[in-house]
Amino acid sequence: MRKFLYYSLLCLLWVSVDSCKDEEVSAPAKPSFSVDKTTGLSGSTEFTFTVNQVSAQNISLLPYGLENPSLGGVLIPASSFTNGTAIVKFTYGRVGAFNAVVVSNNHTNDGTGVKNTSSDPTAITITSNATEISSFELGVIRKADFNETPFTTLTTKTTIDKDAKTIAVIVRYALPKDGNNAIYLTDLSKLVAKFSSSASSTVTVNGTAQTSGTTVVDFSNSLVTPVNYVVKAADGSTTTTYKVTVTKTPVETKTTLKSFSGVAGKVAAKERAMTGYVDNANKRVFIYDVYGTDPLQFDSMKVKYELDGEFAILKQGGKTFDATKAIFDLTPYKPFEVFSQDSTSAGGKATYNVYAVAAPKVTDVKITTVTPQVTGTTEDFTIKLSVLTGTDLSSQTVTGTLTLPTGVTVTSIAIGGVTTVPVSGSFTAIGVDLTDTPKCELTVLDASGFTYKVVYTVSVTILK
Repeated sequence: MRKFLYYSLLCLLWVSVDSCKDEEVSAPAKPSFSVDKTTGLSGSTEFTFTVNQVSAQNISLLPYGLENPSLGGVLIPASSFTNGTAIVKFTYGRVGAFNAVVVSNNHTNDGTGVKNTSSDPTAITITSNATEISSFELGVIRKADFNETPFTTLTTKTTIDKDAKTIAVIVRYALPKDGNNAIYLTDLSKLVAKFSSSASSTVTVNGTAQTSGTTVVDFSNSLVTPVNYVVKAADGSTTTTYKVTVTKTPVETKTTLKSFSGVAGKVAAKERAMTGYVDNANKRVFIYDVYGTDPLQFDSMKVKYELDGEFAILKQGGKTFDATKAIFDLTPYKPFEVFSQDSTSAGGKATYNVYAVAAPKVTDVKITTVTPQVTGTTEDFTIKLSVLTGTDLSSQTVTGTLTLPTGVTVTSIAIGGVTTVPVSGSFTAIGVDLTDTPKCELTVLDASGFTYKVVYTVSVTILK
């Protein structure tokens, strides 16, 4: 039946084309056929059609009938007929009631004139005993734009055991708020299932018909008494029961920062972006700029941040922080509070102190193991070096000078896989790998005894 799809287009042509040249074509004789059965199962029952030969240019079997031309047909070549009959084996892939016919066809050489003659139809009913649930997720109905589905999933994982006929679903503790909805705390007693089941099957729970993505079901006690989803096949008698259990993930307790940075708000600072270093262990944030830059840029900062907790909230001064509007003076440090989803617990809040600091300045960087010796330039937090083509960058000696704010020291420098300790305001790193834009990371100890890290990027240009 591999020819079935290919010849569907031909059958459409024969059935639908009408032309002003029809008078040039004679109508073929009316065909006839018989079939060994009139009922069967989709995908498994094989039907045997016996088609009687008539005088026509083409003869085709349309198992799904003239009313379903898009489902195509089977072209029966003349060589298939023996003693005036041809045998066609066919297995239906769809469930439903169909009027199978045979169509004989004559047409002009250019295909513009066509005459079709159809046999009497034979009604064939195809059912199915399939009772499979192939996908299953749980969610809720939330408001949405007109072009979006109102079903919003809560599911993070679904495990369907086809042998044991069980479905285990893990759902989120809550849904975050969006433009149309407030935060939704998952209510297991009011969940909606979105599922796929076998074609033409019906699904019920406690005798109530289920509509995928619509019907509300109570899963609040499913871990003790699973919810039974009964799938009845298209044959009207075969059923399978899937036992569904639902587990809700624990409340989120994260109160840590993923990132924190700033942008100078003053026009004079040209909205200069500044990197932030987050010390989650000690609950400190250091927003830094190069030593010597006008410190007044820190008195009107816009803050950017990311929280590790999906449901965590950042507050400042007791109010939920709005990064699009708030401008801060960070010349004295500012406390920020991170509240977890479980904000009522003892560990549900963390207070971070945010400091604006002047970072040590790295200058006079050289590669001393090449000839001629290479001297780089430093622009903000980028160290730029240029070397001749063919230079082996995998193991070089790099030196540099540090300019330090009062009371600040650099305890170590890590660059290109090498860590070294600076001495008297300068450093030497031996065996540095400069092949892949390495970072130059300074571990800084400031006057307050706080430790943070400052990162410079090393950019190497190959001169041809």
